[in-house]
Amino acid sequence: MPSFRILPCQGRTEQDEGEEDSAANTAFSATLGVVGGLAPEEWVANNVSAQLEEIRDGANEFRSRDSKKMLGDEQLSWVQRETQDSVDSGTKWQLYGSPSVMQDLLLANFDAAVEQQTDRETKAVWEESLFNITHPNTTFFDMSGLVHTKSFEGQPLPVDPGMLAQSRAALAFGRYGITIDYDSWQGYAADRERFLCAVENATNVVVYSGDYHSSFAGLLKKDGKTVGPEFVTTSVTTAGWPDFDPFRGIPPQMLNAAWNASNEDVLYANLYTHGFNLVTLTPGNQHLEILDVNIDHTGYTSACVAAFDYAADSETPRELVFGDCEPIPEATPYSEAWETSLGVGRSVSLF
Repeated sequence: MPSFRILPCQGRTEQDEGEEDSAANTAFSATLGVVGGLAPEEWVANNVSAQLEEIRDGANEFRSRDSKKMLGDEQLSWVQRETQDSVDSGTKWQLYGSPSVMQDLLLANFDAAVEQQTDRETKAVWEESLFNITHPNTTFFDMSGLVHTKSFEGQPLPVDPGMLAQSRAALAFGRYGITIDYDSWQGYAADRERFLCAVENATNVVVYSGDYHSSFAGLLKKDGKTVGPEFVTTSVTTAGWPDFDPFRGIPPQMLNAAWNASNEDVLYANLYTHGFNLVTLTPGNQHLEILDVNIDHTGYTSACVAAFDYAADSETPRELVFGDCEPIPEATPYSEAWETSLGVGRSVSLF
């Protein structure tokens, strides 16, 4: 019997492509208009909570509309049929490839990250960093680690008015759970539920996705029950969220922790990795390693920064656990690597 079947999930259908961009711009600009001119300590006196909650609720209503479809009826029926055929044939794993992130990924909650930090010195650094980017007449240090900002490292940089307003908006997005991403499955919440219904009876579900320029590992759930894990694969070279002006002044550990704090079903968040994922699939386990590639110079090297195991047929609740990094295979010519990826065992997977 086959060990696994890979099912691709295609992109949007039956949707005006400009509608999501318009909604995202509306939520972003509305939040910017409410808090852009106010320091965070002034928010209570100016009663911004009610306004931000209204923006959040409007965003959630938009993304939850039943009429919004990512797949469409025909593709959804195909997924359900192929999944059932895979189960009936005794296939051990059902692997789904998605061009965009499926789970909800709310933006970084800096307040929660600071509150959860137990080391006093680290907490003080995080509080100072957050204060600096949300207040005028301050400076920040670029901690993005991006190639095009290397020349600024170690230099105090001014927080200009544009960065100041955006930093305050970024703080509000996380504090109030405001969604500004409607182009991924997060913007199609009802259709995502339909997809999870279509696959929830599969033997062992794993979803691989991307287009977020960051690495995430988490669980997809329906009605509180785990359907399967999702692994979000980063970009190879393209910058991600650390290139967003407000986040350039945030320590990497803080930004990762803030993303984790916003999303309870995310086990791992790393916005600074660039590279690929390495998957080892056996009848009993799916082992995935996140490989970070040094892209700062031509002497490219890769290192495993995190590994995860997801056991087949495990008891409820299904668990995604941290695993051990294994020695990285030696590089092989492209044609040999491609042939290896079609066989059984460790294969390089660029999603």
